[in-house]
Amino acid sequence: MKSGTHILQELMTALGYGMTGSGVRLTPETLPVFNREIRWQILRLSCDDETIARLEMATGEQFRKATDRAWEALVTSW
Repeated sequence: MKSGTHILQELMTALGYGMTGSGVRLTPETLPVFNREIRWQILRLSCDDETIARLEMATGEQFRKATDRAWEALVTSW
């Protein structure tokens, strides 16, 4: 039976919040936007030292993709 999660998602998005998690439809409007500092914090929480060192040399696009994957792993494990 449906629980109305999509209605809460629409409300929260309209209020300016992003949402993620089980049962949430991911769209560009619902995903949070992270600045570079926050992306480094995400990496420090979810990656080993070797990966972090490698990403210090990464291009902007490589860095964004890696931090997107790290954020997804962090959220999934939460």
